[in-house]
Amino acid sequence: MLEPPPSAVDEFNGTGDAYESMVITFAGTGGALLGSMLTTSLGTGALALAITPVLGDFGLLMALSVLYSFVFTILALPSAVLLWERYHEARSGGGSSVAG
Repeated sequence: MLEPPPSAVDEFNGTGDAYESMVITFAGTGGALLGSMLTTSLGTGALALAITPVLGDFGLLMALSVLYSFVFTILALPSAVLLWERYHEARSGGGSSVAG
């Protein structure tokens, strides 16, 4: 039986370092995220060429929303996760395992 790919939680439990586990996770899934974003954006963005203006607007809106979701996932989500880990470590009284 196939095992699911490791997530950031699995990497964190294995290393105990939030920054290192985030780097490992993005190294393994960054290409998949990019490929999914491109195919979805281009597929729905093709509706922008539709004759009906409503379909064209819908395709353009969908393509932009997928693009914005990708940018948020790559830029904002890792920062939020690392800040959350730093906050969690400070509250529990332990030393921070987040580099920086």
